[in-house]
Amino acid sequence: MATIKVTDYHIDTADVVKLLVWENVTASDTAYPINIGKFSDKTVQIFYTSGSGSTNLMQWSNDPRANPTHASHASAVWETMTDNLGNNISTTTNDGYQCMENGWWVRPTVTGGSSPIVNFALHMKRTM
Repeated sequence: MATIKVTDYHIDTADVVKLLVWENVTASDTAYPINIGKFSDKTVQIFYTSGSGSTNLMQWSNDPRANPTHASHASAVWETMTDNLGNNISTTTNDGYQCMENGWWVRPTVTGGSSPIVNFALHMKRTM
């Protein structure tokens, strides 16, 4: 079981647009949560690099314990993000979603499946 850190692809120097990617997440991994509250416009693309059948979802939390440095991080409460139609961002196939919640912390999660390896690419824009 690994902790998957996010890769930050800086799209612009003014920090208005970002692409964050958690790569090669498996069902036994924990994805490192990130604080992205200042980015209100978000779209996530979820896609397999191998394997299949897992449930892949994005989660958010406003619980202060969601901060990875918090002593009680493991007991933080997480919610499933929803898309612009109110559906959970939870898929077993390659898919993309507009994210509606603007939680303090976000992370992807992979459960089940047949040896899944999944990437989560989160494109964000900060509104002024």
